[in-house]
Amino acid sequence: MPPFVDERRGVDFGGGFNNHNVEKYGIALNLRTERARELLAEIVKRSDVVAENFAAGVLERWGFGYERLRELRPDIVYVSNCGFGHRGPYASFKTWGPIVQALCGLTFTSGLPDREPAGWGYSYMDHTGGMVMAIAILLALIHRERTGEGQWVDLACTEAGLALHGPAILDWTVNGRPMRRPGSPHSNRSESPPMAPHGIYPARGEDEWVAIAC
Repeated sequence: MPPFVDERRGVDFGGGFNNHNVEKYGIALNLRTERARELLAEIVKRSDVVAENFAAGVLERWGFGYERLRELRPDIVYVSNCGFGHRGPYASFKTWGPIVQALCGLTFTSGLPDREPAGWGYSYMDHTGGMVMAIAILLALIHRERTGEGQWVDLACTEAGLALHGPAILDWTVNGRPMRRPGSPHSNRSESPPMAPHGIYPARGEDEWVAIAC
């Protein structure tokens, strides 16, 4: 994807790719082949962490579930991130960022008065889920450093999204006030008075807008 350095194309010349992958090494493996599975096993043996974002059960079907990973490295830290985790009534359902946002309630927080929730127009939980994975990895490594034990962190991205609702859940539990209600700020407005100006405003021209957040 653009921006590119010049007329050349490829992952080494794309600004978007390199912005997300500074100082990383990458390898693509087709785990349907025996050779690829052998290579992955060798990588796991010398790794501290295996992190993955497949649908529940995919890595297991490829022969690299948690028990297999422990055979390769007994103190391995394994962090999986799928929509609903690997257990429970929704474990077999597949999701991605916007679906997670709708199911955990984030979509409900956005919209105009007397209109259905609009959503955020952005796969927020695709990115935030990765940040939660990073925190989980660090905590699991601290635990291993203290105890010598690895572990499987079965992360449900929907639960990670739900954790972003702290103030809204508290307001409903204590005061009975829903996040969206008559008289409350809507859409891109902020509930915090010091945040002004804060909104999307019409600009010169036809259907031209500017977003300002202070």
